[in-house]
Amino acid sequence: GLAQKTNPKDKTYIFLDEAQRLENIGLFVKYLYDQNKNLKFVLTGSASLEIKAKIKEPLTGRKQEFFLAPLTLKEIVKFKGVNPDQITSGFPLLTKILDEYLLFGGYPEVVTTESKPQKIAKISEIANSYTLRDISAFFNFDNSKTIQLVARFLAENISNILSKDNISKIGGITKYQTEKALDALEKSFIIKLIPPLAKSPSKELTHRPKVFLRYVGIRNAIFNKLDFSLISSWRRLTKFLIL
Repeated sequence: GLAQKTNPKDKTYIFLDEAQRLENIGLFVKYLYDQNKNLKFVLTGSASLEIKAKIKEPLTGRKQEFFLAPLTLKEIVKFKGVNPDQITSGFPLLTKILDEYLLFGGYPEVVTTESKPQKIAKISEIANSYTLRDISAFFNFDNSKTIQLVARFLAENISNILSKDNISKIGGITKYQTEKALDALEKSFIIKLIPPLAKSPSKELTHRPKVFLRYVGIRNAIFNKLDFSLISSWRRLTKFLIL
């Protein structure tokens, strides 16, 4: 019925948010897609891993995946009505934007919220809810504290060489739990493991990587360090690097 109401030459777009909550969503979309009704589906949701798991097999060869990252500082500046290409020196609005970016990161809902207490509440909910609830549930962790423990350890050791033994020893968890948590955090876009630069590809595979958290807002929320007094020294270093 939906396709008959549109011009056959026009494509009909259907957006399904939180698609992972729908039963058999992959098979459902595959069936409609194969009917050649000129439909285009856009499946989004907060639990991207669960979406991929439910649509991977049914939609093989019929889908294209997109990674939608949080806003960059340049995008936030532009959103606030400032042309970043015309910035030649600092000014109060830029300082405010930079300070907020260094604390809260670039999640759109957090950026568009003006109240600091509400910003703190939103980024804390994203960090804790996603890392503790969604990731733990998706990867079948018996205890959500395992993910929290590993995430806090990594957040405190940004740019350091990864030591699985230290994580296991300090956290009191097995090496298997440590490796499982690292895999979960990387696949969930919380951390990024950077291999060492070497002339030999084999050395890049065997040498231990360095650890980075992808988003500063998540890092600060994990530590509950969302205070403007902490960023006075960061601002001087990052003002010239990010823009």
